[in-house]
Amino acid sequence: MRISSGLMSILIAAGFLLSAAAPARAARDPLAGQWILTMISDDSGKQVQDTVSFKIDAFTSEWAVKQGFKDPMKFESDSRGLQAITFTVAAKSGKAEVKWTGSAALGEISGTIAWTKADGSAETFTFKGKRVEK
Repeated sequence: MRISSGLMSILIAAGFLLSAAAPARAARDPLAGQWILTMISDDSGKQVQDTVSFKIDAFTSEWAVKQGFKDPMKFESDSRGLQAITFTVAAKSGKAEVKWTGSAALGEISGTIAWTKADGSAETFTFKGKRVEK
């Protein structure tokens, strides 16, 4: 089977376009940037607002700093696709510990927070939020 030179040119051009688009999509990290969260205590129902941000390998949380945790915190993420990503943040401050587990996709973020306070008591939160658009 012979392919005409016009068709061959189109196939080559399409290949270049697809190969150029893949790195651009991969460079857009679904977590990168600042997020505004509403955290709801599973225990008391109390709502808390938080601002968090993800940069390369650093996570920051205004709420966590107020609880004595140091910024930035390390996080792990898993992006099996180009749209959604899951993440985990674990930090310690003396005897206190906090663990965030969540996912982000299309500008929305959600998950849970498990906080063990220095006195040994525990509190869990469910959170949802949106990316801060620039």
